[in-house]
Amino acid sequence: MVNDLYYLMNDEETASLLYRFAGDPFYDDILQLLLFNSANRATADEAEERAPGKSTRHADQVECIPLSEAKKLALSVHSAGGHFGRDMMVLALQQRYYWPTLRRDATKAVVSCPRCKNFGPRLRSAQLQPITRAKPFNLLVGDYLSLPVGHGKFKTVLLLIDVYSRYMFTFPSCNPGTGKFTVDALSRVADWLLTPMSFMADGGKHFDCEEVKSWATANGVQHITTPVYAPWTNGLAEGHVKLLIGRLKRLCAGTVGERHNEEADSDATTVPESWPKHLAQATSQLNDRVLPSLGFSPRELMTGVIRADRKADLSSAVWDPRRGDVHVNMGLTYAMRSDAFLEALRVTTLVL
Repeated sequence: MVNDLYYLMNDEETASLLYRFAGDPFYDDILQLLLFNSANRATADEAEERAPGKSTRHADQVECIPLSEAKKLALSVHSAGGHFGRDMMVLALQQRYYWPTLRRDATKAVVSCPRCKNFGPRLRSAQLQPITRAKPFNLLVGDYLSLPVGHGKFKTVLLLIDVYSRYMFTFPSCNPGTGKFTVDALSRVADWLLTPMSFMADGGKHFDCEEVKSWATANGVQHITTPVYAPWTNGLAEGHVKLLIGRLKRLCAGTVGERHNEEADSDATTVPESWPKHLAQATSQLNDRVLPSLGFSPRELMTGVIRADRKADLSSAVWDPRRGDVHVNMGLTYAMRSDAFLEALRVTTLVL
């Protein structure tokens, strides 16, 4: 009866160990199992005999730390180790200690360190989170591109990109970007396909204005403005601006006798004046390119329809627009989107 209510402590060391890990969500059950329900010597010897020659992992012994001591230990190691960044701190901790949330606590220690806040560099790698979306029009990002005055007096282009599929919409204008032009473009996209759930852009007056905010409120769209000191958070839009500039230069350039300079692709001031004639073609080519990180083109991810010249490569059956094939078509669409989303998460994990 007594054994059902109390643990019998063999020595003070065992008692202090139990008190140290009492209530820990990860180690409490493990410790009690090791102390009171461990296998007998014969079973342990038999397990050791089976181990040689098997695929086992060998590593240096480290100390297990309860979660109640983890944050304090992480901060002390960071302070004593020279106030290095997250990655160096994680390596130092892993050589001597282990607990389930080691990386998370190390990141919090670096970010919350008072000395690093006042004198250290901005820890972008410790705070950035990848922007991913699982379906089209979950998030739409925008940016304006200023170009030399071309045919028809066009001089600016509004780019709207769907984060999930990387599908891009382009709207040329003869005037600098305005809130009214932004709202008109967003309304056209909503009329053509869908209204986005969220819209993200920089803090320029053509985005962070009353017209765009009123449109977002009226249509139930979350309006996100990137901070001035962190323009890289809208990196997808910035990347598509460079892609569009390079594509326009290639389409406007002659085919013979001209040398292409790849380093000047991102310079918008050197785009030829004939760029308005090639804008639609450049946009179409970018939407039809196969993305290595996703395995499909933006148009395929947006529409769920594979181009005829790629059906054989993907072992897809030729679709017949009959009523019975509608479910097959929709199933393939969802499968393609899921495959692309999983591939994007895999690539993001490898990069991080």
